[in-house]
Amino acid sequence: MRLVVVALMLICGCGRVGFDAARVVDAQVDTPPDAPCTWTQFSVPALLPGPVQSASDDWFPTPTRGELELYFYGYIGALGDAEIVRSTRPDTAAPFSAASRVTELESSDDDTSVALSEDSLVLVMTRVTATTQLYEATRSSPTGTFSTPIAIASIMAGADDLSPWLTSDGLRMLFASRRSGLLDLYETTRTTRATPWSAPTLLAPLASPVHDDNPTLTEDGLEIFFSSDRAGSQAYDVYRATRDAIDQPFGPPTKVVELSSARDDIGTRLSRDGRRMYLAYDAVRTGGQNAGIYVATRDCQ
Repeated sequence: MRLVVVALMLICGCGRVGFDAARVVDAQVDTPPDAPCTWTQFSVPALLPGPVQSASDDWFPTPTRGELELYFYGYIGALGDAEIVRSTRPDTAAPFSAASRVTELESSDDDTSVALSEDSLVLVMTRVTATTQLYEATRSSPTGTFSTPIAIASIMAGADDLSPWLTSDGLRMLFASRRSGLLDLYETTRTTRATPWSAPTLLAPLASPVHDDNPTLTEDGLEIFFSSDRAGSQAYDVYRATRDAIDQPFGPPTKVVELSSARDDIGTRLSRDGRRMYLAYDAVRTGGQNAGIYVATRDCQ
C-alpha cells in the first residue's frame, strides 16, 4: 500500500516531552463512558463531508483533541511521495477544513500512518526508508511546531514496523510488524513520555497466517479493532476482539461485518469515547482509487 483526560506536560532537558502524573480535564475531549457499555453495531460508514476530502487518496484518518483535529496522509509531495497532513474544525458539528501539510514532518521518503496522544503533543509516524520504521516527534503546545522526527531505537528489530496507535497519555502503543516474518500486531509501553519504549510483545491470540494491520483500541484498552485479510479474503476486512483486563490476552477476533466491504477497509481509528470509527472504507490498498475518509458511529447502551 502507498499507503479523557489530557495529561499535564513538561519539557524535559533532552528535548522530549515528559509526562506529569497530574491529570486535567479538557472540556473539548470526547470523554469515554463512565460505566461499561453494551455497544450497538456501527452504522454504515459514511464519507466525511466538506473540503477535507482531497482529489487523491487519503489514508489513515487519525482524530485528536476531542476530534477537532484530524491527521492523515496522501501522496502530495513534490516527488509524488507520501506526506502527513492536518485538518481542523471549530467544533464537532462543523466539517473538517481542507488539509494542510505538516511541513516539519516531511522528508524525501514516504511519511505515512500517524498516531497522536489526545493532547496532540506526541506524534508517532511511519517512515519508509530501507525498511519501514516508526519515528516519534513532540511539541510543547498543540499549536506549536513538531520536533524533527527521530527513529524509535528501543523497538527497532531490523524488520518493517508500521501502523502505530497511541493511548491518550502516549504511554501505550500498538503497531504492526513483520519481525516474525508475517505482519502481526505488537504492544509496547513506557512509564513516562521521556523514557524508552519497552520490548514489544506479540499479541499472539490475534495472529493469523496472513496480514494483520491497523490496530486501534478503546480508551480502557479492553477492545481492539484491526484490519486483516485472513480467512481467505482477497481484501482487508475489519476485525474485533476483547480482553477482560489490560494485562490479559485478547480473545479470538471476529469480523465486524458492518465495517467490512467488498474491497479494502483499513486505517481504523476509534474516537477516544469509542463511539466513532474513522477509516478508509471500500478502498484499494494499492492506491489510485481515490480512497476517502469515512466515519461510522455506534451507541453505548
